[in-house]
Amino acid sequence: MDACKKCFIAVIVFMFVLFIPFAVGYDRDPLIEVLIEKGILTEDEAREIEEEVARREAQREAERRETAPPVAIHPPTERALPAPPPFKISGQFRIRSEARNDSDFNSTAQDHTDFTGQRIRLNLDGRTSPARYFVQLQHSRNWGEELLTASSPIASSDVDLHQGFIEYGRKNTLRIGRQEIILGSERLVGAFGWSNNGRAYDGLRLEMPLNQSSFDVFAVKVMENTATKSDDTNLYGISYTCNKKPNVKPVAYVLFKHVDDDSGTPKSNVLVTGSLTTIQMNPRLTLDWEAAIESGNAAGADLNAYAYHIGAKYNAIPDKFWLGAEYNMATGDGDPTDNKVKTFDQLYPTNHNKYGYIDY
Repeated sequence: MDACKKCFIAVIVFMFVLFIPFAVGYDRDPLIEVLIEKGILTEDEAREIEEEVARREAQREAERRETAPPVAIHPPTERALPAPPPFKISGQFRIRSEARNDSDFNSTAQDHTDFTGQRIRLNLDGRTSPARYFVQLQHSRNWGEELLTASSPIASSDVDLHQGFIEYGRKNTLRIGRQEIILGSERLVGAFGWSNNGRAYDGLRLEMPLNQSSFDVFAVKVMENTATKSDDTNLYGISYTCNKKPNVKPVAYVLFKHVDDDSGTPKSNVLVTGSLTTIQMNPRLTLDWEAAIESGNAAGADLNAYAYHIGAKYNAIPDKFWLGAEYNMATGDGDPTDNKVKTFDQLYPTNHNKYGYIDY
């Protein structure tokens, strides 16, 4: 009895193991089930058909994989962090000694001078996503003019912000802050880099390049007297440059200087209209000319003045030796009592290389 019971239990377990896949996960085709119920197929024949179908499906899948183009599988990557903004640090260390003897052509004046000037500049130039920022610190002095000993205080008045601005835009750029401004050959508006201090302006500047031309508009404050609201000097300008021909570069400009003087002197309003042109005749010969007319009033008197320049430069040995000639003329005032001013106002030029090294 015990042997029969064990045999019966073994048969039950075998059948359970044999048929459990069908009970929990086997999903037979409904058509095969109907054929079995009708007695057309036996269970063994149905299983053979199912195995043959599975084999053929696997074969077709293998053939599809062999003919299908390979699929690139990229491993998951972390989110890329934005690259740090480009940042550049540069500087300048300049020393220049000068000696001047009778530079005013007046032998009776004892005006002999000799000195050594020193200028140090530190530049910080960077860009974020929407804007560029630029800071230029400057220390300018002559040797010996600042006493520095163990007992003397450290003077900080010689360290200043020469430039400090933020610039928006990639093509059309708006620059806000303290900045150098150069117009053409710098005969009227320049940075005066020869000077140890140089020149910079506080204000706004908009540069708009077009297809074959460009506009440059600026509004700056040259002087601000905080004691009174009327003792200020402002400068406004707009220039247009045409770039249609690579060897010809004409520029037209309009400038306006407004001066309020709190000392009792009447206001000054100087309107300047002018143009300058540079022509590259050939790789060695360059011609240029500039003309400007001034109108308005200067300290209450009517202003009518003009100036012009004609020049030529020949590169005998490119980048090594050149010859040049130029002619310059500006009106002056022969009668200071007629309440009319004819003396040309140069505004804020870089005139060192125009007057010569003695700056006379």
